[in-house]
Amino acid sequence: MKKLKKLLINKKIRKLSCVTAAGAGFVALGSQAQAQTVIIQDNFTKGTSYTSLVGLTPDTTNLPGGAYQIVTGVNQNYCMGESLVSGSSYAYFAGGTGGTAGLTLSTYNTGTLQISANMSFGHSNYYGNHAPGTGAIDVLGFASATSSSAYYQMSPKRFTGLALSGVDGSLQEYVNGTAVGSSAAFGGTYSAATPTLLSYQFNTATGAITDVSFGSSTTTYSFATSGSFVNGDSAYVDIGGRGGAAASGTSVANVQNLLVEIPLAVPEPSTDALLVGGALALGALQLRRRNRNS
Repeated sequence: MKKLKKLLINKKIRKLSCVTAAGAGFVALGSQAQAQTVIIQDNFTKGTSYTSLVGLTPDTTNLPGGAYQIVTGVNQNYCMGESLVSGSSYAYFAGGTGGTAGLTLSTYNTGTLQISANMSFGHSNYYGNHAPGTGAIDVLGFASATSSSAYYQMSPKRFTGLALSGVDGSLQEYVNGTAVGSSAAFGGTYSAATPTLLSYQFNTATGAITDVSFGSSTTTYSFATSGSFVNGDSAYVDIGGRGGAAASGTSVANVQNLLVEIPLAVPEPSTDALLVGGALALGALQLRRRNRNS
């Protein structure tokens, strides 16, 4: 009798294991539906020590298929380009002139996008390594258009996104070229020479900036987008800046490891509960059917 009970218990355990596996597969199927898509990824390895950025294309992923175009500044390799410095590749934007360059998003200018890059100042084979000067700025965001008639120097014209100050590490929001609200200070000790990851999510319908993180900064960033913004204002990814007029020599603003992607959707708690509930219901149904057939 004891052996019979043991056999029945083991049989139920095996059934329960199958049901659990089926439930896990059901949940996993729901998770697989949430795919993260990389739209643009550029490590800036196409340039050598002194190559103009304009006309180059991202080296890793470029789903929209465009090349860098001028937004502001001039198409000269001494103003903005790609450079290999001490084994690391950068996009650089030099001196008080600098510039900004845009990449079309084409049909990917929709929904919420995640944009990130490592930002720093002062690394250049041509100009040397100089601390950022007055007015040093590094921008990461979006632009409404590029320009065939370039402006002489970098400006936030057409720019929507976040601008980094090379002097103190503060972040300033811009909407269509206009500064919005007050800048947010870096929480902690900021090092302009250290490549620091800036990341945030951007709503292409409203221009809202959320989920901002910047290196080790302890600041809780909150930017309230205001002003006039429409979807076409984020038609291009926009990077660039200027190193400012440093006392010790020309400085540069740098951008590394540019990444634009569709962020992974995080299920709402109700969605998680629905998936788990469905898995349990499916498992219970299978168990009842097997018990009837036993």
